[in-house]
Amino acid sequence: MEYILEIASDVDYTDSKEYSAKSVAEFKVEGLISNHRYFARLYAYDPVKKLRSQPTQSINVRTRSSSDDYDSDKDVDHVITGDYVDKGTNVIGGVWTVKIIGVNADRLVQRMKTDKVLDYTVDLSKPPASTTRISVWVAKKVFDNLEQLQENITFKTAVVTYNFKAGILSNVSSADTKKEQIYILDIVLTPQKPVANANELVLKQPLAQIGITLETGAEVLTVTEFSIPLIVGYPYTNIKDYTEGKTFGYQYNSVLSKWDQQSSSSQYDTDNSVGLISFKSQTPGLFALADRTSNLFDDIYGNKYESSITNVAYKHKLKSITGRLFEPNKNITVGDAVKLIFDTIDNYKYSSDYMLAAAKTGLVKTNKSATAICTRQEAATMVTILYEIKSSSRTKGNLDVISSYSDYGKVDKAVLNKVAFAVENGFVPNVSATKLNPTENITRGEFMYMIEKALVLAGEIE
Repeated sequence: MEYILEIASDVDYTDSKEYSAKSVAEFKVEGLISNHRYFARLYAYDPVKKLRSQPTQSINVRTRSSSDDYDSDKDVDHVITGDYVDKGTNVIGGVWTVKIIGVNADRLVQRMKTDKVLDYTVDLSKPPASTTRISVWVAKKVFDNLEQLQENITFKTAVVTYNFKAGILSNVSSADTKKEQIYILDIVLTPQKPVANANELVLKQPLAQIGITLETGAEVLTVTEFSIPLIVGYPYTNIKDYTEGKTFGYQYNSVLSKWDQQSSSSQYDTDNSVGLISFKSQTPGLFALADRTSNLFDDIYGNKYESSITNVAYKHKLKSITGRLFEPNKNITVGDAVKLIFDTIDNYKYSSDYMLAAAKTGLVKTNKSATAICTRQEAATMVTILYEIKSSSRTKGNLDVISSYSDYGKVDKAVLNKVAFAVENGFVPNVSATKLNPTENITRGEFMYMIEKALVLAGEIE
C-alpha cells in the first residue's frame, strides 16, 4: 500500500498538486511559499489494483517563516483593530453597530495598499450583552480596494465566519452620488428556525444569518446575489461534530420552503483540537450546519421536547411509530413506552408477546397491562434499565438524593434504586424542589426526554 499527498492553497483544492509519498512514515514537500497556509489530505493507493481511496479529512498547516517575511512570527490572517474599526459601546434595540467608514476606511485602504497582509479579519465574537444582531457598516471603497488588491476580509462571530473573497461584490453597481457609499451587513446572532420542515435537520451548531444592503446616499440596494460565492465557516473543537458524508452546510430556500444542501469540506488540526467546516453560498441568507433527518414528525415543532424527540429518532429508527404524528403531549401507555425502549435497542425485534419480554428484562412488572398509562416512576425504571443495557453495567442509585422529597414514601420500594439513579442523573423532567410526583402520568414527549438523557449518559448521543 502506498500513499498520495495532496496539497492546495485553498480548502476547495482548486490549485492542488499531488505528491507520491510511497510508503514512508515521513515525507517532505519542497517548493512551498514560506509563512503561508496550505491545506493537505491523504489518499491510500494500491499500485497493483490501481485503486485509490477516498481522501482523509483535510488538515490546515502553515509553512515556516523566512527571515524576510513581514511579521514573520504571525499568522497570515490579520485582525483589524485600532483606528480602523469603530465598535459601538451601546446596544440599541438589540443591535450592536460596528463601522469602518469615513476617515477610518481611508486609513484602512491606505494600509492595505502598503502592507503585505492577504487576509483581514473583523472580530465580532464578543458583542455587548443583550446583542441579538450586529450591524456592520463598511465603506464601499474598502471592498473596491480589496478587489483591486486581490485581498480578502472575514467577519467573525462567536459561532460562524463569513469570508468575503476579493471581488465578491463586484456585481453590485451604483451611480456616483458624490457621497460615501456604505455596505451594511445585517448579522443575526440567534435567527429563528423556519416553521416549514422545522425538524428536517439535526443542528450541529446554531443557525447563522446574514443580509447585505448598499446605501448609496440616493437609494438602498439589496444584495441578492454575490459575484463569487461567500464562504461560510463553522469552527468546531469536537471532532465528532463532523461526520464525512453525513454532516453538511445548508442554506434555507425561502421560495420552496426547504433546506438546500451545500457541498461542504472540513479541516481539522489534531494537534490543537480545532477545526473548520466550510461551504459556499451564492446568496446571503439563513445557514445551518447539520445532519439531515428526513423531517421525522409533523407535530413536534415548537414542542418543549422537540430536540429530544428528534435526537432519539435520528439515532434509532422508531419502528413502533408508523405515521407522521408523534403526539408529544399525549400521556404514554406502558405498552408504547416499552416499544420505544425496544426501538432504541439495535437489531431487537419484538413480537406480539413484547410485554412478556419486557417483564423478563425488568422493564415492567409481570402481568402489567400494556394499555395502562405509564407513571413517572415506571418510566424512570425503564430508562435506567435501558442505560444498564447500553452501558453493560449495573446501577445503584443514591437514596440520599431522593429521600428529602416530601413524597419519597410514594415510590415503589421494588424500584427505589432505579428511580433514585434516574433522578440523580437528571433523567426525570419536571421534578420540583420538594416533590418527585412518582405516581403521576407522563407524556410521550417527556418519555423521549428521559430516553435521550439515558442515551447521552451511555455515550450514544452527544
